[in-house]
Amino acid sequence: VLRWTHQVARLDAAAHTDVLTGLPNRRSLFDLLDNDRRGGALLFCDLDHFKPVNDRHGHQVGDDVLREVADRLRACVRADDVVARTGGDEFVILAHGATTDQAAELGQRISTALREPFIVPGGTVDLGISIGIAGTDAPLSDTVLARADPAMLAAKARRPRHRPRPT
Repeated sequence: VLRWTHQVARLDAAAHTDVLTGLPNRRSLFDLLDNDRRGGALLFCDLDHFKPVNDRHGHQVGDDVLREVADRLRACVRADDVVARTGGDEFVILAHGATTDQAAELGQRISTALREPFIVPGGTVDLGISIGIAGTDAPLSDTVLARADPAMLAAKARRPRHRPRPT
């Protein structure tokens, strides 16, 4: 029974964890949103200029960069915030209890952290990040996330199209 219980716990953890970064995954994010009882803000984050990393340096380097992105995001958030990788180069941050101003400050910290070059074999990679923020006093939900997504797309549209190639 103990072995079975342990195996069930391992399977549940695997189902809710992004294997590459160790962050909560999309399923975990939506479970958290379904059970949220607090307000706050959601930050929908999408890396800028990530595709050239894989194209030029290969997917292993791209995976290494994504792990470093996850580490930098974790370093930016408060202890009770949640950073989730929802797929590819997209991340969502649940900032429980954060005001709009606090979420904007968090977005600035994240942008600053990701502007620092990523050291890869043979050089460095420069990335950016587009962040859409949506907040509420009501419990966080997929409806709030649905507001953060177009805000991220609008932020991405304001970014310069040309970015120096990774070196």
